[in-house]
Amino acid sequence: MELDECVQIFASESKELLEDMESALIGLEKKQNDPELINQIFRAVHTIKGSAGLFGFEDIIEFTHVVENVLDDIRNCLISVNTDIINIIFQCKDQINLYIEALISESQVDEEESKRLAELLKTYQNGEQEQNAAEELQADSSCPLTPFAETNEQDETSDKKPAEKDHYFHISFYLGEDSFRHGFSPKVILDQLRDIGEIISVTPHLDHFPNIENYCPDACYLGWFIIFNSDKSKQEIAEVFEFLDESSYHILPPETSVADFQKMISELPEDEYKAIGQMLIDIGSLTEKELNDALKANLETGELTGKILVSQGDVQAELVETALKKQAQVKQTKKNAISLIRIDASKLDTLVNLVGEMVISCAKTGRLIKKYSDEELTESASEMTETLEEMREVVLGLRMIQLTGTFNKFHRVVRDISSKLGKQINLEISGGETELDKSVIDQISDPLTHIIRNSIDHGVEMPEERISAGKESVGKIKLQAFHETGAICIKVSDDGRGINRNLVIEKAVRKGLIDSNKKYSDKEILNMIFEPGFSTASEITDISGRGVGMDVVKKNIESLRGTIDISSDEGKGTEIKIILPLTLAIIEGFNIGVADQSYIIPLDMVVECISVDDLITEEIHRKSYIKLRDEVLPLIDLQQFLALDEVTDTGKSRKNIVVVSYSGKKAGLIVDALYGEIQTVIKPLGRIFEGIAGFAGFTILGSGSVALIIDIPALINNAITQEHKYFNELSATTKKVKSNNEKIAEV
Repeated sequence: MELDECVQIFASESKELLEDMESALIGLEKKQNDPELINQIFRAVHTIKGSAGLFGFEDIIEFTHVVENVLDDIRNCLISVNTDIINIIFQCKDQINLYIEALISESQVDEEESKRLAELLKTYQNGEQEQNAAEELQADSSCPLTPFAETNEQDETSDKKPAEKDHYFHISFYLGEDSFRHGFSPKVILDQLRDIGEIISVTPHLDHFPNIENYCPDACYLGWFIIFNSDKSKQEIAEVFEFLDESSYHILPPETSVADFQKMISELPEDEYKAIGQMLIDIGSLTEKELNDALKANLETGELTGKILVSQGDVQAELVETALKKQAQVKQTKKNAISLIRIDASKLDTLVNLVGEMVISCAKTGRLIKKYSDEELTESASEMTETLEEMREVVLGLRMIQLTGTFNKFHRVVRDISSKLGKQINLEISGGETELDKSVIDQISDPLTHIIRNSIDHGVEMPEERISAGKESVGKIKLQAFHETGAICIKVSDDGRGINRNLVIEKAVRKGLIDSNKKYSDKEILNMIFEPGFSTASEITDISGRGVGMDVVKKNIESLRGTIDISSDEGKGTEIKIILPLTLAIIEGFNIGVADQSYIIPLDMVVECISVDDLITEEIHRKSYIKLRDEVLPLIDLQQFLALDEVTDTGKSRKNIVVVSYSGKKAGLIVDALYGEIQTVIKPLGRIFEGIAGFAGFTILGSGSVALIIDIPALINNAITQEHKYFNELSATTKKVKSNNEKIAEV
């Protein structure tokens, strides 16, 4: 494997671990003594450090080692969790990310920042900021992370003195296949254990041994089970194993209860099916000898091994029952298991492009076959088309990614900015499981970041302002995603102060964006926010106020063939709604004819098709709308909209209306012909046509001719805007006539 490939794999896996770490840190702020979150953070850093060691990334190893030590002290309740240390660990997470980015770009990291963070962490370890933390935490029985169960005081009914009581620990550990290559030896562990106690017995276990064809003489496959007598604490014994992953060893204190053993069974990995006896050996509740004796008895009597172990007093019945449940769980997990592989995104893009070309070729082939009345050819072409449709669905499904990863990043954005501004804000996320094309997700993160930053800075008020307005001191930002009419809708809303329309108009007039004497609709006023250079901020900060952003956000969304809409209720909050296509590659289209030319409409947006005669069409042209089942729809004559010349009448006496819908809005498109459904490969328009409104791209038909894809969202929004404009002008004219009539009446 090439070094570059190793770096890519390490970087990819490490970034996933850092995302998990950030999510856990966000959760830790709310639950500061949650052991699962602390262990999740520790494991992330520990794994990155171990992986860096494999590739020899010394700077990462050195820095993560310091972070890991502090996290280990937190796990062991030697350092208390508070906002200050969480902030430092956040900074350490960012610094680790910079190290990874530097590996990819072959650049350098600011080592002074690493030293600063390392010194901050060491002050916690040295106790300069946690002088009495360890004593306080050990005295506090509520600490959930106490890493050891000290041997209990002698039972009142016992005849032995405490000093005579033995402290037998059950220890199991596994070094890993590469341990010999890295210089690790089990003898070192045994020697260190002898220094602090007495080894009663050592038994190897062979459950990691491979088949002979997979055996490597340089690898270590053995694990060990030790009965160990010592008056040391579990924590002191655990220090012998500090270089091992925590899942590679188990230390059971003398008074381990049935519940402890049951917990260990439930935590056993689910990637390998094991016999019940082997599970009990792995957790240290059973020895190899006890199991072998039970197996012999099983051969002689035919009685179940579990019952024999219980009857002989080797294990408790509860443990056998728990092991049986675990066994069934592993069976089900393996049954449902999905194997994953990593694929270079560029290879996936190439595959999608090739499928797109196959769609075009298949359409051409189908058109040629129609010229011949051959049943076998027609049937074969039909089967090929069906197979290609299935392939298209599968390939496009490979590009679909859940929004969870993108959405979860905004917890950190909200946390950092709200803290900097002195605000209290909760981020609520829903619909993260919604899937979207990877190419869209890659480009949506920056626009969403800007929108959320604006909500924090301009939208949500300071705590005292919220309280005086009768609101809760803690603000709320909601980030939602859901499916809507063949597209994905993403909403960002807050419960802040909303948008002051008068302030927007004042700023727009001052910048020369609008005419101060003209009346504007509410929608037009809100849309001024998307004008270049517009900002309502009273002062420029490093967060916002420079007037660069919302216009770029809109352009980015529109470049994805999406739309962005804003609504606001002054004093109550603002909502920004983004509608995005599911994919930018291949869609099901509906082929229509206008002035003897073909155009494509996304099939998901087609509601129905209706036909009307010439008389009704004339009436429609005059009124620009139609009433359809008690619903009034604006009409768009595509021939007029596209400025196409009328073709000579060929005797057709009917026209068609295609009813389309997008984001809850409907409109009717007047077209000349309906050609039916067609698989459509979306190709981007060239630079010459980029500024032309109304088109989302083009495709190549089976005939080899080009068909433009109609931008339905743009058409519907344009129709609604024109309708609002017409009624506003009509209202203004009516008011003017009324005013003139009143003046005449006065005269």
